[in-house]
Amino acid sequence: MEQLLVLFLTADSELVNFCRVPFSDAGCQLSGAGGWKDAARVTRSGMPAAVIVDCAAKTSVFGQVPPEEYLAKARQSFPAAVIVAVLEEGATPQKVLSLLQSYVNEVAVRPLRPRVFAEQIKALVRLRERKKPAPARKMLSGAMELSMDVPGRRCYFKVKKEGQPQPTQVEISLTRSEFSILRVLLENKHKLVSYDDFKQRLWPGKAYSREIMHTLAVHMASIRRKLEGSAIKIDNLWGEGFRLD
Repeated sequence: MEQLLVLFLTADSELVNFCRVPFSDAGCQLSGAGGWKDAARVTRSGMPAAVIVDCAAKTSVFGQVPPEEYLAKARQSFPAAVIVAVLEEGATPQKVLSLLQSYVNEVAVRPLRPRVFAEQIKALVRLRERKKPAPARKMLSGAMELSMDVPGRRCYFKVKKEGQPQPTQVEISLTRSEFSILRVLLENKHKLVSYDDFKQRLWPGKAYSREIMHTLAVHMASIRRKLEGSAIKIDNLWGEGFRLD
C-alpha cells in the first residue's frame, strides 16, 4: 500500500525524528522541512497529502511572522492538502479557535502522541478525499469579474489597469468565515441578505442575537478592506442585513 506523504514544517528536527517511525508504522512517509526552500526540495517527487505547520514560538521556522500569514501561504502552496497547525503546550482555546477559523483543517497541541497524531491525519485525508468537491463558481459583481473557487476556498477579482490591454487577476486572501460570508452574498448578489438568512446558512444552531450581528459587522469590515480598489460594493442596510452590488 502506498504511503501518504506528510510534510512537517518545523525547526525541531528532534520532533520530526521522534515522529518518523510511528508515522511510517501508520502508513505515512514523514518528511521534515526547515523552510520553504526545504519544502520545495522535499515535494519535488510529489505533493503532500498533509502539511503540518509548527506554530510554536521556539521551533517555528517563520520567526516573528504571525501564524495566520504562513498558514495562508501553506494553503496557497498546497491547496489539495490537509493543513494541520501545531501549537505549544498550554495554548489557549481562543488561539486554537482562531486558527481553526483561518486556513487549517485541524489544530494539535503539544505534547504530540505520534502514532495517534498520524492516525488523525490519515482520517482527515480520507475525509477530504471522500468529499465530492463542489463545482467552481463564477459570478459577476458590477464591472468586476469576481470568481470563487469553492473546493479550493480561493477568491479572485479581475481589474483592468491603465496601460494594460488585459485585465489583471488579483487573489483575495480570506479567512474561512470571510469566505463563507462572501459566498452567501455572491449567491444573492443585488439582493438583501438578512441577518436571519446568514444565521440559517452559517450558524443554524445559534440563537439569533446581537453576537451574530457583531460577528458579521467585524467580518464585513475586513472583507471591505480586502476589496478596496475594486468596484465591488457591500451595502449595510441598517437593522436588516447586507447587499452586494
